[in-house]
Amino acid sequence: MLTDIIYVEKKNCLVERPVSIQNLLGKDIKTIPNPASDRIEIVFDTEFSSEVSYTFIGALGQIVLSGTIPAGQLVTGVPLNLPPGIYQLSFFTLQDMVSQKLVIQP
Repeated sequence: MLTDIIYVEKKNCLVERPVSIQNLLGKDIKTIPNPASDRIEIVFDTEFSSEVSYTFIGALGQIVLSGTIPAGQLVTGVPLNLPPGIYQLSFFTLQDMVSQKLVIQP
């Protein structure tokens, strides 16, 4: 079972204690479902004033999927054509970056 722990890097300083995405960006970001199989929904509780970029990083540290979410968009569907495994899903704004684990099942 997954926990809600995320790891955060902000302005080139690694934060050693887990913080929530809401604490860092001031907004709540959810990825549902997790674990996923062929698609996830990225859901923001309020609008971002600038676009949000995202990347999926595989077990070998390679970016395997990336994209952007336009400013003001609250829900974004992302098709997952990736093999089963654990991925790091990172979100980037102009100033900040947050990451969380995403499990993809067969």
